[in-house]
Amino acid sequence: MNRLLSTTLTCTFVILGALIFQACGETQCGLGTTKEGDRCVPLCKAGEYWDATETTCRPVIGCAEGTSLNPLTGECEPDITECADGTELVNGECVPECIDGEEFWNGAACQPIPDCAQGTSFNENTNECEPIIDDCATGTHLEGDVCVPDVICGPGTHAEGGECVADTLGEPDIVEGEENNDIFFPGWTATLVNLPAEGDNVTLGGTISMPTDLDGDNVPDADWDAFILVPDGEESLAGTYLHIEATSESACLPAIWILGIDEESWNITYQRYALNRHGAVASRDVYLPDNGLYFILITDYNNLVNDIFGLGGFPVGGDDFTYFVTLEHRAVPTATDISGFPYSNIGTFNDGSLQFFSLPSLLADDILLAHTAAQPNVGISNEVMPIAMLFGPDGTLVKEITNTATGEDLDLLYLAQSAGDYVLVLDYLLILGPNRQYALDIGLRAVDDLTGQSSPVDGELPADEDDLLMWDLTEGDFFMFEVSPPAESTADLALDLLNGQLDLLGVVDSGTGGISESAFHYFDQAGKLFMQISEADGVETGYSVDFTILPTPLLESGNSYTDLEVFDMPTYGFPDAAIEHFEATAGQMVFFTNFSTSGSWWATPNEQIYSTFIDFMGPIVDATDSNFPSLSPLMAFIPADGHYFHLVWDSDAVDSPAGATYDTDFYAQDSTVVGAISSGSTTLEQQVLDTNTGTAVFFFAASTGQAMDITVTPAGPDFQPEVWVLTFGSVEGDGFFTPYYWASDPESLQLGRVALATAESAGESTQTKFLSRYDYVSVILVRDVGSSQSPGTFELDISVPSPPANDTCQTASPIVLDQGSASIEGSNWGATNTVGQDVLCTDPQYPPIGPDVFYSIDLAEGEMINVELDTPAGTWFDNAVYLVDNCDCPACGCMAGADTVIEPADPEQFSYTVPTGAGGTYYIIVDSWSLAAVGDFILNVDVN
Repeated sequence: MNRLLSTTLTCTFVILGALIFQACGETQCGLGTTKEGDRCVPLCKAGEYWDATETTCRPVIGCAEGTSLNPLTGECEPDITECADGTELVNGECVPECIDGEEFWNGAACQPIPDCAQGTSFNENTNECEPIIDDCATGTHLEGDVCVPDVICGPGTHAEGGECVADTLGEPDIVEGEENNDIFFPGWTATLVNLPAEGDNVTLGGTISMPTDLDGDNVPDADWDAFILVPDGEESLAGTYLHIEATSESACLPAIWILGIDEESWNITYQRYALNRHGAVASRDVYLPDNGLYFILITDYNNLVNDIFGLGGFPVGGDDFTYFVTLEHRAVPTATDISGFPYSNIGTFNDGSLQFFSLPSLLADDILLAHTAAQPNVGISNEVMPIAMLFGPDGTLVKEITNTATGEDLDLLYLAQSAGDYVLVLDYLLILGPNRQYALDIGLRAVDDLTGQSSPVDGELPADEDDLLMWDLTEGDFFMFEVSPPAESTADLALDLLNGQLDLLGVVDSGTGGISESAFHYFDQAGKLFMQISEADGVETGYSVDFTILPTPLLESGNSYTDLEVFDMPTYGFPDAAIEHFEATAGQMVFFTNFSTSGSWWATPNEQIYSTFIDFMGPIVDATDSNFPSLSPLMAFIPADGHYFHLVWDSDAVDSPAGATYDTDFYAQDSTVVGAISSGSTTLEQQVLDTNTGTAVFFFAASTGQAMDITVTPAGPDFQPEVWVLTFGSVEGDGFFTPYYWASDPESLQLGRVALATAESAGESTQTKFLSRYDYVSVILVRDVGSSQSPGTFELDISVPSPPANDTCQTASPIVLDQGSASIEGSNWGATNTVGQDVLCTDPQYPPIGPDVFYSIDLAEGEMINVELDTPAGTWFDNAVYLVDNCDCPACGCMAGADTVIEPADPEQFSYTVPTGAGGTYYIIVDSWSLAAVGDFILNVDVN
């Protein structure tokens, strides 16, 4: 489970890891290493020494009394306590004395000390000239001539072998509850923790258990122990300041995730992390902005980075992965008073504490800007993912901005809704390394209010600065604009659109200098629109903003509209068109009928439905026709409550239709929720057509590949029902290399008719088959062929067919030959997809992944079998057929197959001769190219 989706975050982490474990240079040794000879080698723990021969740390050998370990040989050698006159002790041996400062013993004789090059000195232990170490990497310092790690250990730990290790831990106040403790999997349990009084603490303990499969996917899941923080009595957790520290005296490298959850929606409202990749202590401070449900989740460092960074590593845990957490309730730090703007502050998060700033009295509509720099120190990017939280005069959180990557600037913009004192808290999501500095700048942002001003508006941008523009707009306003650099300019303008709360709506930047930028925004309620203009390369430039504010009329359901007018639109973005808006609720089907135009400007008028983001919604197309014609009347299904557009324009007009008019009727019809279809039969009785549209609309949910029989049965003799089945999607293909086709897609807002059935006469029922193309909603529309608005009631039945008897290889239908031949009529309707992706009997580029059925046949050695798969006249689906000899593993025993026909003109066919000694039972599999490829077939078999 990727618990924090951030590609940038993942990349930053990987790069950081590379920096931390970089190879040693010639003059310095990195963290966790030491210099031996002319190399940086790992720093061994106490009681160990570095064996350069085996390139590993080895335990110091316990030598007998009177002997000592010689690290050069790794052996115990007799102690030599004194040497004869004229000799000295070197590496455990008595050797002739050499002239001090002039000679050295090379193991055989005294030799002159060589003159070493600049920057190097003679090492009497290695008898070599070696670089002089005078500079150590970050996180290390020089002791003698060796770089050693800086070891600063927190409470409950001590330095040992260059690392911080835990002191022996006591018994925790609260121990984790029964497994499973992971709140993201079913059946979780969590342990309640009462918030201690301010100044007091409580300790938690437990074990990160061995990974187990919690979701049934046959992949072991990491253990996350969950504790729920509970306030005393009726007190609120809002404004609580905590110091949380986790440690271990065992194999666990504890890591913490503090998680706030909305109890109704179960959405994540707050999250902070603490981890330490180099030691057994992970700690941080936490300030809870709101009251609510807060979890303290504990796991191993490796599990946390795998989950939040999506690294995919194997989870860890076991009986020796114990942990100990101290939860201390501290007083909220005193805020730094800011006397006025602009204000700057430089500091660090070294001790894990958060920074509080009390802002001077703001006025309503003041725009506050808080900025943190990615590089507080020149050339050194911080390894902090900063968070800025702004609290209003009443103490509530009014805005929070989070960076999910290190080394990036953070900007919090806020339009003060009321006057008063505000508090800014500088926080962090997590810290990945030792560079924990921040540089904070706070000030008020100037804005140009262009409400009521005419277009265009010109401006000048100094290098590395930007302009902020604002418009006050009303409900139904459609705002269109184009921002251009001066003629012949190569400036690359970048635009940020911001809403009334100064939250980002979108970024507009072509990435090409000298290009105009254009976009739009619709207001479904009155408010402000902000536009921030900058130059992407930080050069001085001018700009011009050309804008149009189009008030869109409101259309209300059940009304007829006449003389609606086409407007002369700006040259950027849109053709001359008419745009009206309407409001609808989720699950409604909207209809526009009786469309007519007036005026000589019209050539090919188009009436369409769009979302307010200009996502195409209607008309519906006939996906059963290869030309995909539009269906009448104009309809669209509403996926969510909100505003939508009715848009009319002329695709072939020679002259602009601006000033032309048209008429239309609008109606929003409620639909019936059928629910999820999974098995059995769902029947809705006494259904009626809407008297305004003459239709009844139903929507239901089904899973990919789910087969259904949809039947409509009228109650009276005057009703001749017609049923449409509609899926969301779009027309894909290029019509040349790839034929046009309907691609069902739950992300699309347009509907396509994928199935159609009409009763042969009035009073009779009609049935159509439908196979769900996705895990999403599909729509059924019922109407009367006679166009009657009130033909009476009807019954709608949606039933899931049982799989055919030969749905699996183990239940294959035996083929009975008559004079060596057999012709079998069959269908894969309702069948499941048993084989396909791994079967290579046919073209591996197009594996048959649709429903399949099985037949068995006994063949003797030397016999030839000829197989032909055809479809009844007038029908066809993209099928495949192949022969296998292994029922348990069809892909292991593929003999022959055919999947070459892409048109219904010819059948699929192949022949196969049984080799010597290979007689026995074989299996013919009738398969299909996709889950939607279903139908009737004729299987012809000939054996000779």
